[in-house]
Amino acid sequence: MDIHEGPHGRFKVIDHLAFGKLIHKWANDADNAPQTIDELKAALEPGIALVPTRYTQMRTVQPKEEEFILRLPPQHMINNTIEELSGPASDPKSTYAVPDFYFLKMRSADGAPASVSNDHISNGDFFYSRVADYTLSVCR
Repeated sequence: MDIHEGPHGRFKVIDHLAFGKLIHKWANDADNAPQTIDELKAALEPGIALVPTRYTQMRTVQPKEEEFILRLPPQHMINNTIEELSGPASDPKSTYAVPDFYFLKMRSADGAPASVSNDHISNGDFFYSRVADYTLSVCR
């Protein structure tokens, strides 16, 4: 089963940068942001991300500057992730996967502490990629 399938399916991101740029576009023109799962799939699939098969509905929210939205994950998602990460270290499901763009930004050599680098990913591209990551993250 692929990561975007099943009851605990998560977005399978193919291109964080492209997704982050879409979020930027929609944030500046919310009237043209997807309003349905089918519209979201049309915007993302197949080259940017695969939408979890468990999603049948969606809501687009853009808070005001002074408004904080406490976005709680579905109970079964947070519990599933805790269960998976509590398994033996040898179990591949226990690995906490980190998107590749973080490794491109944080570089180290010869065992030295990691430091921020613009050598492999620019600040702008890293920002767009992070926007995609935190927009899509649901308990993993």
